[in-house]
Amino acid sequence: MVKELRSYVFTGREREILKRFIETGEKLDGFSVLVHHLKKHRDALIRDLELIETVSKKVVPSTVEEVEDEILKQSEERRKARLRTRGPYRKAHVEKM
Repeated sequence: MVKELRSYVFTGREREILKRFIETGEKLDGFSVLVHHLKKHRDALIRDLELIETVSKKVVPSTVEEVEDEILKQSEERRKARLRTRGPYRKAHVEKM
């Protein structure tokens, strides 16, 4: 069971080290160890990022039309739920739908 998913790949310090190298070429303390781990785990990290992207495309709507469709679907589900909770006449009406 997943209790909590980490929301980062790099720590703040690791980001700082990598950004400084990209911007200035400076290699701060820990740079060579960080690069070693990146090289060692590169393939697994790329696979994980591809998995995140694939799942995100399926779960998070990306176009305006998909967002609108999702809003309409949720609205219809709420409407049906309200009807189901308003007595026998309404329940019979919902079942006909």
